[in-house]
Amino acid sequence: MDLRWRLGRLADLAVRASVYGAIVLLPLAYWENLPGAFTLPKVALLWFFAAWAVGFWLLRIVLWQESWKLINLPLVLPVLGLLVSFGVSGLTSINPHLSLFGTYYRLEGLFTFLAYLAFYPLVATTFLTQVQVRRLLAAFVLASALCGLIAIFQVLGIPFGPRMPDEPRVVSTLGNSNFAGQLFALGGLLAFGLLLHYRRAWVKVLCLAAFGLNLFALLETYTRGAWVAFAVGLVVLFAAGAWILLYRNRAWLIGISLFILLAVSATFLLPGTGSYVLLPRLSTLFSEQIIASRSYQWREGLNVALAYPLLGSGPETLRLAFRPYKSVDYIRYEAGYSTPLYSNLDRAHNEWIDVAAARGGIGLLLFIVFLVGFLLLWGHYRRQAQDRATKG
Repeated sequence: MDLRWRLGRLADLAVRASVYGAIVLLPLAYWENLPGAFTLPKVALLWFFAAWAVGFWLLRIVLWQESWKLINLPLVLPVLGLLVSFGVSGLTSINPHLSLFGTYYRLEGLFTFLAYLAFYPLVATTFLTQVQVRRLLAAFVLASALCGLIAIFQVLGIPFGPRMPDEPRVVSTLGNSNFAGQLFALGGLLAFGLLLHYRRAWVKVLCLAAFGLNLFALLETYTRGAWVAFAVGLVVLFAAGAWILLYRNRAWLIGISLFILLAVSATFLLPGTGSYVLLPRLSTLFSEQIIASRSYQWREGLNVALAYPLLGSGPETLRLAFRPYKSVDYIRYEAGYSTPLYSNLDRAHNEWIDVAAARGGIGLLLFIVFLVGFLLLWGHYRRQAQDRATKG
């Protein structure tokens, strides 16, 4: 066997190991003795895995002469557009240093954005078959299930994993209940999808266990947005035909129903969430206070977007940019809190407004182009899979 091919194979394995390592270890990483106990270890690992993987990926391209994969890379222009938009907005930022490195709390500046973006061509040119993609999804489900297990330990008061901060909601190893809720919502939906796909009983049992861990941890985060996203995701899966597969395998339907019932019941019965109770928390989803807080945040974010219409104020600068445009209504609303929770607003809690404020109208347009391109590409691959299944 040719030496070049063998070396390329080793480089390929190193790339795969880096991607799997990032998926599994990043959500779990924390260092309790650091001031940024949750964020800094995750970002440091992200930079390490990205640099490691890109180095071996470039080596594999040289050894296997894979430059054609770069030419045929899907969505390459929209991705490059996002990169250029982020970079230009960072250079013209009201605080370029902050846009480059990010705030200490989040560290989501240009360096971190590049590290995330580096994984796109790695995955798109390395994980090419359905089996490989399912393994990636299974790795994510494993990571979310382990985080869910740590969340259960936190609820039960078992001294394992990071100590819970002052807020009573579960944070697991994410350091923020909203971030944890998003992880568990996605992990639960992926576990549900893999349960429908795999045929081996022992694999289905593992997927069902992961679904239960993610669901219980999701409920214990008391993150209303993640609850809504999880519910919508289940509706979409059932509308796509999941109910037919479950009806044909009624034992698994019963198992899923029991896990949902147990997770909801445990949320009522177990201690650890302080003043938060499931039904009262859910009832505030459309309360006047929540609607007012979000509407004020969105309006202030729009004020920044209108003040910097083309290139935005720069990534990670909303905390600085919105102060001159803080409205009187917002100040009055803020005064209603004993602690001014939103006096240093760093996110508008709306992805579209956040992009428009940070990267301007051009960045928002390129973001929309990327999303539309992704949906079109997904539809294309889905039609190809249906055609293969029909011919088979």
